[in-house]
Amino acid sequence: MLSRLLGTIRLKIQRRALRRRSRRLTDLQLDVNHCWEGIRHCVVFGLDDRGVGPSELELVLGHLKSRFPDSTVTLVVGGRNTEPLPPSLYDRALRVQKEHLNWLGLPSKGLRKRMAEAEADLALDLSPGFNPVSSALCLASGARLRVGFAGPVADLAFNFQIAPFNARSGLDRYEVMVRYLG
Repeated sequence: MLSRLLGTIRLKIQRRALRRRSRRLTDLQLDVNHCWEGIRHCVVFGLDDRGVGPSELELVLGHLKSRFPDSTVTLVVGGRNTEPLPPSLYDRALRVQKEHLNWLGLPSKGLRKRMAEAEADLALDLSPGFNPVSSALCLASGARLRVGFAGPVADLAFNFQIAPFNARSGLDRYEVMVRYLG
């Protein structure tokens, strides 16, 4: 009972921290027809081990490599996503561990700074639900195009949201995402 109460309080604090950080970003107007042009660096967040497995990562990374062949792809993983993926699918990898998180369970200042220095054009969060760590890192990346799945607080971190209504589970959800990416 107490752990559930503490978890709820922690989640509320994480959401407030995300709101504060999202206000600092200047809103960019996106031209949907041309927003995919000029993508030089993609950052993919596969931090949620509840819905993002190796097959989902391979599907999305493979599509990004074919869709944006001249761009650099950085893969950010954590949790139980430890199975090795073919190195041809990404150029750089970053593993988020417990020591990269602060006492609230959000990314530390050093990790957020590292994301900002990456100068990403596209940040893609593969978490099927709200993941405060990947949402905060998506914001910290400073990418002009931040893509994630729609949810109650998704507008805090993403300026392009995907709502796969008919494909709610498994690989189907990521196939919908890949279709939206073009």
